[in-house]
Amino acid sequence: MNKLIQQHKIVAVITGLSIIVMAVVATLIMVSGRTSMNGDPEGAVDMLRSGQEKARAEAFGWIVVLILDIIASWGIYLIFKLKNQELASLSALFRLIYSAILGAAIGFLVYGLFLGQKGIENSVADLAGYFVFAFQEVWSFGLIIFGLHLVTLGWLTWDKSILAKILGTLLVIGGSGYVLIHSAHVLMADDSVFKMLAEPLFMAPMILGELGFALLLFVRGIKKGTTSRPEE
Repeated sequence: MNKLIQQHKIVAVITGLSIIVMAVVATLIMVSGRTSMNGDPEGAVDMLRSGQEKARAEAFGWIVVLILDIIASWGIYLIFKLKNQELASLSALFRLIYSAILGAAIGFLVYGLFLGQKGIENSVADLAGYFVFAFQEVWSFGLIIFGLHLVTLGWLTWDKSILAKILGTLLVIGGSGYVLIHSAHVLMADDSVFKMLAEPLFMAPMILGELGFALLLFVRGIKKGTTSRPEE
C-alpha cells in the first residue's frame, strides 16, 4: 500500500508540474510574438514579416505545451482511475482528443512558418498567412473538447472536502465557459459581442480551476503523510 501511495504521489507531482509549466509557457506565448493569435490571415502575414525568430519560438512553445498536455492526460487517468475508472477514462480521452487537435493545429502553424521562410511576398505570403491563421481556428475547435475534459475533471475532483468542492465547481464552470465561448466562435459568423460578454464571466474559473487543481496535486505529491488525490 505504501508503495502504491508513493507511486500516486510521484504521478501527482509530474501531472501538477506539467500543467503548471504548460500554463507558464502558454502565457508567455500569449504575451509575446502572438503570431498565431491574430484574428485574420493578413495579421498573421504582418507578424511573419516582422519577426521570423519570434514565430519559430512560438511554434516551439506550442510543441512543448502539446507534450505536457499528453503527460497530463496520462497522469489524470492514473490519479482518478481507482475512484471512477469510467469517468477518469472519459476525462483523459477528452484531453487526448484535444491534444490530437492541437497537434494538427500546430502542424498548420509550422507549415505556415515554413512557407514564410520561403518568401513573404504576394501569393506565398497569403498562403503562409492562411496556414498560420488556421492554427487559431483549429485550436479554437479543440478547446471545445478541452472544456468537456475540464467538466468531467470537475466531477472527478468534487468530493467531501470544501477545497475539493470549490475546485470541482471552478473546473465545471471554467470548462462550460470553454465550451460556450469556442462553440460560439465556430458556429457564429461574428462572435465578438458574445465573446466580449462571456469571457469576463468565465475567465477567472477558466484560469483558477485548472491551475488550482495543478497546484494542489503538486503540493500533495511533495508533502509527506498525504494522499495524492485532490478530493481527499
